[in-house]
Amino acid sequence: MFGRRSKLRVPASQLEKLERQTPVGPLTPARARRQRAEREAAWAQCRLVWDGNNSVDGILLDLSDTGARVRFRTRPVIPGPCWLVVPRLRIQRRAEPVRSKDYDVGLRFIDT
Repeated sequence: MFGRRSKLRVPASQLEKLERQTPVGPLTPARARRQRAEREAAWAQCRLVWDGNNSVDGILLDLSDTGARVRFRTRPVIPGPCWLVVPRLRIQRRAEPVRSKDYDVGLRFIDT
């Protein structure tokens, strides 16, 4: 590691080409979408409600300005837009599921 020369060699022409491809400049809307909102760890009981009378209870794990991550006891099937209700934090927001892995569901808040 230290004192050894790297076996990886990149020709100068290829290095210049890579530098030109690196995005530099103002933050464009496309680049802004790729950046994650800062998440805050949370641990609170919550409920997802959809179609007025269907609901499932879970635990709110992460919360940000743009969404939340919720964990459930079983793998839920959430058909579409729903309400995230967190009584302890006084949150009631419209959301849509964007990812699901095992017992966790990622929600994106829908601005109304």
